[in-house]
Amino acid sequence: MNKYPDYIMRKLRQRRWLEPNDISSDEILNNFSPQQAFKEVLSWEGLINWDETIKEWINDIYDISIDNNLAQAAPDMYEALRDLIESYDVLIREVLPTDSVAAGCVKGAFLNINKAKQALRKAEGREG
Repeated sequence: MNKYPDYIMRKLRQRRWLEPNDISSDEILNNFSPQQAFKEVLSWEGLINWDETIKEWINDIYDISIDNNLAQAAPDMYEALRDLIESYDVLIREVLPTDSVAAGCVKGAFLNINKAKQALRKAEGREG
């Protein structure tokens, strides 16, 4: 059983220069993320590098996020990110004000954690 419908699988195969019914690469194709499959199908149809633009149009017109959100797309990553942000908040509130060495150690990580925090807020619909 394939991850994607037959008509999508045919396009993905043809994008790899295979015959539409050549199943020799189906194991690889079934491992494509939805984002990768979407991009490949669009490329096969001649819409090269239009995947993000089309997703934005759909989101803006229909208020539907094609990639859904972080919580649904990657639940384990979402939970890990929430835990990381909670730990970060505790570190900022309780440890750093009293330990200047620790403050120096985490300074470089601050920007990446802040980006993760913004991504989480966006995924939860709380941008800002």
